[in-house]
Amino acid sequence: MPNELMAQVKAKYHNFIDTVKYIFGKDGLSARHRKIGINGVSSIIFSIVFLTVIFPIILESLIQKHSALKKGWFMRKMWRKSTYEFHVYLFNVTNPEEIAKGDKPTLKEVGPYVYDVWQEKTNIEDHETDDTLTYSVKNTFFFNDEKSRCLSDDDELTLGHFVSLGIPNYFLITKPHLIPVTTKVVDGIVNNPQSVFVRAKVKDYLFDGFAVDCSGIDDFLAKSACNDIKENYVKYQTIKASDDVYKYSMWGYLNLTDTYSGKTRIRRGIRNIMEVGDLIEFNDMKNMSVWDDDKCDAFIGTDGTLFHPFINKRKNIYVTNTFFCRRLTYSYDSEVQFAGLKLFRYTTSLGTNSQTNPEDKCFCLAPDRCHKNGVFEVWKCLSNAYVASNPHFYAADPYFINSVKGLKPVKEKHLTTIDFDPLTGWPIRTQFRMQYNFALTKLSKYRLMANFPEAMLPVGWIDQVTILPSDFVKKIKYLHVIIKLSRIFSGLIILVGFILCCYTVFHEYRLYKIRKAQRANMRKIISKWRTLAAKQDKKTMGISLRTIKTLKIMQQAQVPARIS
Repeated sequence: MPNELMAQVKAKYHNFIDTVKYIFGKDGLSARHRKIGINGVSSIIFSIVFLTVIFPIILESLIQKHSALKKGWFMRKMWRKSTYEFHVYLFNVTNPEEIAKGDKPTLKEVGPYVYDVWQEKTNIEDHETDDTLTYSVKNTFFFNDEKSRCLSDDDELTLGHFVSLGIPNYFLITKPHLIPVTTKVVDGIVNNPQSVFVRAKVKDYLFDGFAVDCSGIDDFLAKSACNDIKENYVKYQTIKASDDVYKYSMWGYLNLTDTYSGKTRIRRGIRNIMEVGDLIEFNDMKNMSVWDDDKCDAFIGTDGTLFHPFINKRKNIYVTNTFFCRRLTYSYDSEVQFAGLKLFRYTTSLGTNSQTNPEDKCFCLAPDRCHKNGVFEVWKCLSNAYVASNPHFYAADPYFINSVKGLKPVKEKHLTTIDFDPLTGWPIRTQFRMQYNFALTKLSKYRLMANFPEAMLPVGWIDQVTILPSDFVKKIKYLHVIIKLSRIFSGLIILVGFILCCYTVFHEYRLYKIRKAQRANMRKIISKWRTLAAKQDKKTMGISLRTIKTLKIMQQAQVPARIS
């Protein structure tokens, strides 16, 4: 039985091979059908080569001209001057007196206070030798009454004072032995405050600032602190109003000047579009030189303004944020729709996880001085006493949320996101969200915090919303239309080529079957004549032999003629 089955398989195989040889052999295809078959195969090959080789080169060239930072090119103009919305949410402290007695802080979120920000890249220098450029950043903030709705920047809120809270935290971080003299220093600089909280207008707290007047100070320690401020006011992000007056605010030092932004050097992407935006130097340094760790100090990824095209959602995207000297890892979250485009949403968390991730220990003040998971100490970078986190301590250790009242973390509202067009790598919509916090602790030798609770006090958080202008979105849609049309065009050519090939093969296979049947019939006739000839006389035999010879000639000539 197996031998019979094997014989049948072999017979069918040889029959198939004979059919193929016949169809594609010299006796198979007619000249007309051979041309049709060649055109069909050529169409398929051309379409495959076009889609896999030629079109990707054309597409990369188009994207490069739209994304590289070459003078006069499209992206350079947009990158040089852009706008975004700056949404500010502040936490009004409703029980400052109770906090001074040891109670848990109770907060009420107020916002958003919306600002329109005009951002301009200044001091731009191109470096042709390594395809890079350097730049600084100048921001100009305008309060938007309409988008802030019923809120005004003249609103008064109770908030933590930068100096009254900042100085004790500064001493705790750098000079713990000076904690006993904190009261004298603060009283001398701030003029005997009665609380670490201040009732202030929103515009003063955010931009206009609180004055520190260093003139007429007699106390040695307070005078020393003022001299330190004078010498390092840029380092401490303060505004110099005069030789003796300096103003503290959250972001006043970033408004209307590029003094504090530093000098950034990035790749232009003209030679290699996959390197566009990659951070090379900051303030002429090849790394951050802040964390005493090669990996944490390294510049990895872009500066956060530009990204390479052809984004693969299986790979992370890295941004080195020079503002707080930290590399952020963005990972794929989901696919979203915006303005008719399919976008890849990437998310990141601002907190560090030194307790569970050993690589984050370099961001601690010291190996044995790490916060709980979910917050980030910025002192080493900014010489500022606040602590950064996700808004409402989203994804942070429950300790932080439980140390205050009035917070409710929600992923959709409080996590930083970037929505990328995966083709061009353009960030269509970005929402950078960060919360500013002050660490509260009991300091028995500082009269304003002698009975304070242990807590992480949120001051406020930002939602920096950047949406690509509509004309840029139109260009992205145009590129996507080109891709769709090219695929449709190539698909149609492949389909036509396939139909031509199928038509040729089907026609010749049908012809082959007809000829095969005719040959079989011819062999039967010849066999019949041979049988009859064996029974006839010589005369009949002669006729039979002549007939057989004629039939053989006909068989060799493949009669009947070819069907076309």
